[in-house]
Amino acid sequence: MVNHISRLLLFLSFALAASYWCLNPANVHAQTVSGTILGQIQDQQGAAIGKTEITARSLDTGAIRKTTADDSGEYRITSVPAGSYEVSASIAGFKTEVRSGISVTVGADVAVNFSLTVGAISEKVEVTAEAPQVDASSSTLGGFVNSTTIRELPLNGRDWLQLSLLQPGVNVNAAQFSDDGSRA
Repeated sequence: MVNHISRLLLFLSFALAASYWCLNPANVHAQTVSGTILGQIQDQQGAAIGKTEITARSLDTGAIRKTTADDSGEYRITSVPAGSYEVSASIAGFKTEVRSGISVTVGADVAVNFSLTVGAISEKVEVTAEAPQVDASSSTLGGFVNSTTIRELPLNGRDWLQLSLLQPGVNVNAAQFSDDGSRA
């Protein structure tokens, strides 16, 4: 009799836990397949330039995404598919500035800041070489293994998780796989 009661209590506790998780699911964050282009628009003296039009054009597909900087000169273009972009900033009274070769990777926040010079909007300042992007807004460590590396790396007898070893600072925990025989 006691055995049946303990089984019933165990079943009820599992049923209660399952119904709780079904009715109150935990927040699950989906993986992202895009990045963000963000930055600050300033004049030559360092003052913010608000209401500047920012355009990001994909060099791969030609797709164009636009936004306008807020009053403090800050802008953000979210959900930008991974790829290479040309980003431009333009506003009346200033020369249009264009940055080419901006590389957006999955989940990355790419900072593209502009320092506009006074001039006609028809004048264009084009920067073709961009410094590698460093995410100064986060202390998160991360890496990107591009599709070419994945295709060309021989994976005979290895699993895809070993691609993580291509990133700087990733080590195999040898102690995890060792057995010193000290178990009784």
